[in-house]
Amino acid sequence: MQGGNAQGSEGGVDAAGYETRPGGEGPAGGQRYVLWLFVADEEPNSVQAQANLAQVCQKYLEGRYELVVHDVLQDFQSALHQRVLVTPTLIRVAPPPRVTILGNLSETDRVLAALRLTGGGA
Repeated sequence: MQGGNAQGSEGGVDAAGYETRPGGEGPAGGQRYVLWLFVADEEPNSVQAQANLAQVCQKYLEGRYELVVHDVLQDFQSALHQRVLVTPTLIRVAPPPRVTILGNLSETDRVLAALRLTGGGA
């Protein structure tokens, strides 16, 4: 995984070479989110998506998320396996149901709604 991803990363690199960023332990009763972000290296929309997602996670999911960033230019097989044809793409793996969001995640209200973080979903 290339450097230059969202600031404050305290995660590591998993066995497949993907950067992981644990959000720490969540509060009692809080749902833990697992998010996969598919990006294309340092392309502007990919960089913007990472920054926008970092803000959402910090504000709404602090302490209860894991973010895995997949660079499709380094490993396109994972994108194909997940049927990702466009970058950036965010997939909420957990909690179910699985949700896929396309684009740079700049419309925060829509991202929050898709992730079920509004209206008591958090």
